[in-house]
Amino acid sequence: MHTLSRQVDLPFRPESVRAARAIVRTFGAELADDTMADAELLVSEVVTNAVRHGGPDISLTVEVEGGSVTIGVTDGSNVMPMTGTAVAATKASGRGLLLVDQVAAAWGVTTHSGKDGKTVWFRLADRSGGEKTEPRKDEAGWI
Repeated sequence: MHTLSRQVDLPFRPESVRAARAIVRTFGAELADDTMADAELLVSEVVTNAVRHGGPDISLTVEVEGGSVTIGVTDGSNVMPMTGTAVAATKASGRGLLLVDQVAAAWGVTTHSGKDGKTVWFRLADRSGGEKTEPRKDEAGWI
């Protein structure tokens, strides 16, 4: 199976969310419609988190293999994301990683040894047989 991969640097500002969706749409044009919709939704959440809670610089990596896609968003912050388990119904934010956890076949966070930053990644499997796996966590509950 052939893998297509693309990495794009994004500016550290809110407009990068829209740009990330466009990149995913263009690069993943051959994905099934439901996989594409999920990819656009989740990349929006992860890039929003990078802009709101991460640090410069941001990069987006998209890898398409068959009907599956793996997307990674790298930012310059060492602060690890945590999923909120109880978000008030009246709160407008705080559900992004919970959404990633529910929709993605797999996801996690990779730290970059010897330099600042982390990559939050997720995989959307081809709907014909993708298995959901648990995100990786350390002893403190960090993802």
